[in-house]
This record gives sequence, structure tokens and C-alpha cells, in this order.
Amino acid sequence: MFTVLNTHFNDQSDGQRRLAASMLLTRARYEAVNTSGPAFIMGDFNRYEAVAPCAPLVMKASTYPSPPTSKDSGDNIATGSRSPVPVNQTFANKYAAQDASRLSHA
Repeated sequence: MFTVLNTHFNDQSDGQRRLAASMLLTRARYEAVNTSGPAFIMGDFNRYEAVAPCAPLVMKASTYPSPPTSKDSGDNIATGSRSPVPVNQTFANKYAAQDASRLSHA
């Protein structure tokens, strides 16, 4: 089993992109822990700078090398290279991953 989370980030607000990425990361961790399968995050991150393509983000309970870093405030939260921003507490409680410490990023 695997989970796919598809997104289309806000194109006007860095703050909203950071919040969306933080919510996606929270949900991906929850799904990876509770299904014991990978969670894929994909979609339009509304990134305007030219960057080299990279492998899709996969979260699963195993060990992978560190994720690539980037300058964009949204996708580097989703890949784990930047700390997430606080999300709504109701959402955080609903999708709390009890054993997220064993997760890594690809």
C-alpha cells in the first residue's frame, strides 16, 4: 500500500506555501507511519526559479540519504530540509504520527 498526496501551492504567498508544505509533511508522516507504506508528495509547488530535476519525494520507514536542498520555502519543507511551520492544532492532532522518528526522506 502507498499514499499519494497531490498539491497545487499558492502562487502569491510564501507564507501560504510554507503552511501548505507543513500540512503535507504532517499528513505524509501520518500516512507513512499508519500504513507502513511510502507516502508520495507531488504536484505544482509554484516554484519560479530554474532548478535541476530531482527524484520524487518518498517517505517510508527506512533509511535514505539526506534530501536535496533548495531555495524555495515550500518544497524544502516538504523534503525535510527546512523545519515546518506550525499548523492548525486540530489538524496536527488528527494527523499526529506516533512513531515519525523512524521515517526518512528519499
